[in-house]
Amino acid sequence: MPSARLTEHLRHSPADMMDLVTSVEKYPEFLNFVAGLRIIGGRQCTATGERFEAEMAVSYKMISETVRCIVEINNDNGTVKVSKADKSGPIKTLLNDWTFYALPDGSTLVDLTVDVTLKAFPLNMLVKQKFGEASDKIMSAFKRRAAGQYKTVGDADLDVRKEAEVLGVKGFA
Repeated sequence: MPSARLTEHLRHSPADMMDLVTSVEKYPEFLNFVAGLRIIGGRQCTATGERFEAEMAVSYKMISETVRCIVEINNDNGTVKVSKADKSGPIKTLLNDWTFYALPDGSTLVDLTVDVTLKAFPLNMLVKQKFGEASDKIMSAFKRRAAGQYKTVGDADLDVRKEAEVLGVKGFA
């Protein structure tokens, strides 16, 4: 199963980062492999946030597929969980877990875990080779979008390693 974990310090508020990640309808504007995205059946309120199903058209070189996902937003915990909604398509399993940790200076420590399994074993092995690089590009696209859309907050000299340790977030480089 190709997987990646990315932990980044972003000098934008956790609320802004939650807004960016949960505004899925805008992904085609800044993620070049997302040809289209729509919410199916509207957003439903939950006790801690909201939940919805989305259909994403993915296009890369000569490959074009549609994937349905369930998005669960927990505002209380600062998390967004994305999972595959149905059995169709080339993806066997999908799980994206975003966690947004508020830092003392108002900035955010973003912790993203992505796990994907494709149905075709040879294709799964091929994707595994490029998965880390692709995950980095996706995170970079979110960072660029945040920089162009939200106010910069926080202290450039914040000891983020120390803050990550206090929060119990492993993997911050």
